[in-house]
Amino acid sequence: MSYSAEEQAIVKTALEFAKRNKERIAKQLTNVALYPPVDRPTAVFMAGAPGAGKTEVSKDLVSQFMHTLRIDADDYRAFFPGYDGSNSHLFQGPVSLIVERVLDKVFNRKQNFVLDGTFASLRVAQKNIGRALKHGHSVELLYVFQSPVISWAFVGAREEQEGRRILIDIFIEQFLTSKDVANQIKAEFGDAVNLRLLVKDLDIDRTEYINVYKRIDDHIQWEYNAAQLKADLIRAC
Repeated sequence: MSYSAEEQAIVKTALEFAKRNKERIAKQLTNVALYPPVDRPTAVFMAGAPGAGKTEVSKDLVSQFMHTLRIDADDYRAFFPGYDGSNSHLFQGPVSLIVERVLDKVFNRKQNFVLDGTFASLRVAQKNIGRALKHGHSVELLYVFQSPVISWAFVGAREEQEGRRILIDIFIEQFLTSKDVANQIKAEFGDAVNLRLLVKDLDIDRTEYINVYKRIDDHIQWEYNAAQLKADLIRAC
């Protein structure tokens, strides 16, 4: 994606801010008084499209278990001067520096955490899962699936309420990629990663958890491609 000169300046300033402040922010977020180290820590990685309901699920998870840190890049964007919600995509790189430093600390300290994100980058997923296992974390991968049309509607409603914008092409890419990355992680790490699928069907008010032993595709009907999905989302708006 190409940026205008003004957008490039915003990214540059944000990167400089992240480099200067990531240690301070990460130290505050991972306060050991609130999230003490444990002998057998658990790492939960969320996966799925924007608007699928991952945030709601991840917040519910941390409310059930004491001393579990919820890590969410979307929340950390608010730390940056110049962020206004509508320019959310410009802060993806800068905010990732803070997330990485937070992960450095929770891995090394053996703290419990839930990482809320789309799980759409295979390289990042491989690195994070590998590090979690290396540091003795039990690893859970929770993929949340909901109709992309419904998820996109939630994204639009959230933009109206919070001002946080997700471009349609980014939404489509993350929707299509997150499942493939989850499947590849399960294939690569096998039983070391406990993969679960959460199916949300608002039409019949159903939420179902499914243990996945091989591929997510074994449990949901998947007939999506980028071109058709974009047409469906535009039509539904």
